[in-house]
Amino acid sequence: MAKFTAEVLVDWNNDGDYLDSDEDITSYVKSIQYAHQQNLDSEQMSAGVITVILNNDDHRFSKPKGTITGLLPGRTLWARLWYPFDTFAGTDGTNLSAHSPTQDANWTWVAGLNNFQLNGSGAARTSTTSAAHINYLEFSDTDVEIAAQYRRGTDSSDHGGFVFRYVDSNNYGYLRVTGSAIEFRKVIGGSDSQIATKAYTWGDNTTKLLQLRLHGAIAVVLVDGVQIEFDSGNFHKGEQSVADSGINAGTKHGLWCDGAADHTWLQFGGYKSLLHGFIESIVPRPSKGSQYCFIKAHDDISEQQRTEIHYANMASSNYRIDQSVQLMLSSVGWRERYQMDECGSAAHDVYAGFKTVDMFAQDAILQAQIEEDGLFYIDGDGYSRLEDRGHRGAAPHTTSLATFRDVKNGSDPYFTDMAWEDGDSGIENRNIFAVRRGEEQSSGSSVTIWRAEVDATLNTWPFDAAETKNIEWEVNSVYDYAGSRNTPAATTDYTANTLANGTGTDLTSQLTVSLIDDKAFGKFGVTRVLFGATAGFLTKLQQRAVAFKFNNWTAIVSEDATSITAHRDRFKKFECLFHDRFDTAEAVGASRLARRKDPKTRLTLTLVGADVPTARHMMQRRISDLVTCVYSDMGINDTFHVEGESWNIDQAGFLTQQILQLREA
Repeated sequence: MAKFTAEVLVDWNNDGDYLDSDEDITSYVKSIQYAHQQNLDSEQMSAGVITVILNNDDHRFSKPKGTITGLLPGRTLWARLWYPFDTFAGTDGTNLSAHSPTQDANWTWVAGLNNFQLNGSGAARTSTTSAAHINYLEFSDTDVEIAAQYRRGTDSSDHGGFVFRYVDSNNYGYLRVTGSAIEFRKVIGGSDSQIATKAYTWGDNTTKLLQLRLHGAIAVVLVDGVQIEFDSGNFHKGEQSVADSGINAGTKHGLWCDGAADHTWLQFGGYKSLLHGFIESIVPRPSKGSQYCFIKAHDDISEQQRTEIHYANMASSNYRIDQSVQLMLSSVGWRERYQMDECGSAAHDVYAGFKTVDMFAQDAILQAQIEEDGLFYIDGDGYSRLEDRGHRGAAPHTTSLATFRDVKNGSDPYFTDMAWEDGDSGIENRNIFAVRRGEEQSSGSSVTIWRAEVDATLNTWPFDAAETKNIEWEVNSVYDYAGSRNTPAATTDYTANTLANGTGTDLTSQLTVSLIDDKAFGKFGVTRVLFGATAGFLTKLQQRAVAFKFNNWTAIVSEDATSITAHRDRFKKFECLFHDRFDTAEAVGASRLARRKDPKTRLTLTLVGADVPTARHMMQRRISDLVTCVYSDMGINDTFHVEGESWNIDQAGFLTQQILQLREA
């Protein structure tokens, strides 16, 4: 029977790693429930949420009595799965090809070149042979994620890592860690060449988690959960093309080393990060004979649902929606873990298209998703992902990666239960995308767009000596927003005096007044006022800028008469926050209409990891993957996209269930 291995780590001391005492809590885990699914009507991805049930017999997870320093909500939790999984237990000197993986002996290590060996202490190492070493497992899949706890030794000439898409001893790709760089290389027709390299310091005798994700032509490398940026100038900066016709179809993946070396692989397997997010609650619960603790954690979407944005939709002309999403998230100090498609330009003119984003972060992101006709979600490594509207129409999503069946045949994954919906509630056969543009009102000159209401009696504004105040303000109602804001000028834009009525000593020269737009933008602003050595009153404060007003809304309508006749009028209206041109808004409307004018079947499959093919696809299928489902009793034989998943795992590994959410492609 296939057995999954779950690991749960918590950064209790908030130092960015999981190496400290009590931070690996895997041995206490009794069960895990995880859900990351989509509302298929709104197409909004829900937050990934995980509940971990822990053995708490010694009350280490009970805050009043617990022994863990930093036992607090808000700490980062990392939950991950392995299958197949090998900890390399066995006798020193045993060839890896003669060794069965720790979890599931149905998998077989094969030597592609020289054999790795067990070191007798729970690790794999090279033999004494000076030539290259390769051992692989047959994943029967080109698109997989593998990982290893890799300990780089001291050898500076022979380097270790992974072999991937191995076809034969003359055709394969490999990833290696040199100590000063991480390299992609390939051997094609026996000729070795470099694909890409990225400077990276990996110290001697240092162990880290090395991850390799293969997805069509693209590979992504992560070290301890952080993506390596092979091309920092690209918004796909974590991605590297590894396509080559000689290895594209390779399905074997495993261990690589240049030659005999002192590097070691402490564990290796198929890998899936479920959630890299934040603890929401820690709740100890007593029970008859046992003590338990429930830890609930979520990904960034939960945080985005309660974080307000006061910023702008763009920072320059020809701004893409993926850039807008990153701009908004950065404005509220979000962790910069992005992996987004490069969308086409949405806002073309920095002033005509300029709009204020004044809403909760998740509402703004959903609006961006709608205006791209794409999909936003947080992946298992905690990275914000935005797929553009062409994402699913391009390779590798044009090829089905698995066929799910209702019968077990030993080669395909099978499901034990299925729920079916006709998808009628998702129909949309008429949509309206409304666009409006800004127009300058002040003929290139500056006008007063905001003035503080300060007077000598009812609304005085006292300051202490050397006191600083940040003052957030809104453009007055005559205008919608402002650009080219003036630097505040003494006397013209601000004054200060020792008396509230503007008399006494003039303190204006002691003030330092600056405009800062790091907290608000567009229709809002923030002015910082620093008083000097003398306490007093602020007696004038205003802001000048070039002012703009919006023109009227213009609506672009897309509709399908055939669908309207068949399913009645189903329409949605969207007021564009990012688009400032009719042609781009119309293109989005047409794309959305084509996807939603007809009902699309929805399936919910229940999978149990009882055999290798099912368990392997439970691990390796990701959101947007194209798969096939066959259920002859209902006449189903069609392709579907993966839209979400949930898991129910007990730590013994013998009851692992996945609910897979699919929608007709």
